[in-house]
Amino acid sequence: MPTTLIGLDGVPYGLITSYAEKGYLPNIASLIARGEIVQMESTIPDVSSTAWSSVITGANPGEHGVFGFFDIDRQTGRLCFPQFSDIHVSPFWEGKKAAAINIPQTYPARIENGLMVSGFVSPTVEKAVSPAGWLEKVRELDYRIDVDSSLAQESMEKFLDDLYAVLDSRMRLFRETRDAEKWDIYYFVFTGTDRINHFLFDAWDDESSEYHKPFVDYYRKVDECVGEILSTLKPEEKIYIHSDHGFCPLEKEFYVNRWLVEKGYLEFATDSPALITDMSPSSKAFSLDPGRIYINAKDRFPNGSVGTGDREKIKAEITEKIMRLESDSVCPVARVADGCEVFWGPVSSRGPDLVFLGRRGIDIKSLVAVDGLFGKRIFRGMHTQDDAFLIAGQKENLPSPFHVSRIASLVV
Repeated sequence: MPTTLIGLDGVPYGLITSYAEKGYLPNIASLIARGEIVQMESTIPDVSSTAWSSVITGANPGEHGVFGFFDIDRQTGRLCFPQFSDIHVSPFWEGKKAAAINIPQTYPARIENGLMVSGFVSPTVEKAVSPAGWLEKVRELDYRIDVDSSLAQESMEKFLDDLYAVLDSRMRLFRETRDAEKWDIYYFVFTGTDRINHFLFDAWDDESSEYHKPFVDYYRKVDECVGEILSTLKPEEKIYIHSDHGFCPLEKEFYVNRWLVEKGYLEFATDSPALITDMSPSSKAFSLDPGRIYINAKDRFPNGSVGTGDREKIKAEITEKIMRLESDSVCPVARVADGCEVFWGPVSSRGPDLVFLGRRGIDIKSLVAVDGLFGKRIFRGMHTQDDAFLIAGQKENLPSPFHVSRIASLVV
């Protein structure tokens, strides 16, 4: 049975249900009315690279091997960027005639029987299109992989204009690819929703905000695009719409590497560190976004300092100390997840020892070049792990909460 999937990156269950009920999203609301919607849990950590890798493989991070946008190479000690080719589990569309458009964590593009145009984070379009014969057409369409988020620093109006420009280019590609083949699976992802949420999520339900109407208007436009896709469905075709993680307003950021420095677990080899790779070999622990804590073990990292026998002891110390930290009478960390408990599979040993999960409104960051434990930059929204959504266009009696890694089982 042919299946179409539509991804709305970073859209929370609460927003999609509220906007559907208010009439802002008539196409999505009609799909919910004839099918069903359930709340979904995302991955730990709830970063897009990890979440989308679990969506497309149906696997735990300990199985597919993507724990975040950056990792540390176990041979060289340098920062590395996990790519699509580094995913250890095949995507669910393998063996099918499939189109996979704008799915994050799929660069460089490769597909055996169909079409792929990679999504975020693709540095250029040249290796983002497979087969290569489609590259010229993608260029002719003036296709855009992503929004220029730096525009938000200059002008929010310019950023919003660019969101629409990218959305227009996305739909040009849809119209060119939708009926190019008789697809078994057609998978199309919108990522502009995540971008506007990061910069303007505090306006989503605040009618007094100057950006409330622009925020709602963008979601209305996305719903129009979804309606265009829905209008092309065949009678026998299954349809799913989903997000990869939720969102909430961001109050402040907590800089975990600064905390590790203050507690004596992390040292730097320079007075002006810029990256975590500037750390001293004497360091006992360090963090990579978002809130991944690694014990600097001798048997894991080329400059490791911690022996095997001390690893669990340091994990316990860090867990106990972070849960005693208070800011405004509240600990910024809601929960410390033990890597041994949340990751399983043949590459789970590459994952973090601990993951700090922030309280709602407190975003855990692993920046190095910061002065204090807390701060706030331009972002007004942050990811959440517990309130993604899944809409099935047909009654399936889906359990709730669902998990993003189970989406693959609905298709295969």
